[in-house]
Amino acid sequence: MVDLLISHHQILVRSRAYSEKLSQWGKENIEQGAVIHEDYVIFDPLPEEA
Repeated sequence: MVDLLISHHQILVRSRAYSEKLSQWGKENIEQGAVIHEDYVIFDPLPEEA
């Protein structure tokens, strides 16, 4: 099972429980436009009009 959540203009795809720790954006994440972990991905915030 995979949960897809669009919140705060971000796309979060995960197949494990939500984790505040895994959801933190660092410098490298900002540069690549995503937070990537096994079973847990957050894509760069979407523009208001998207």
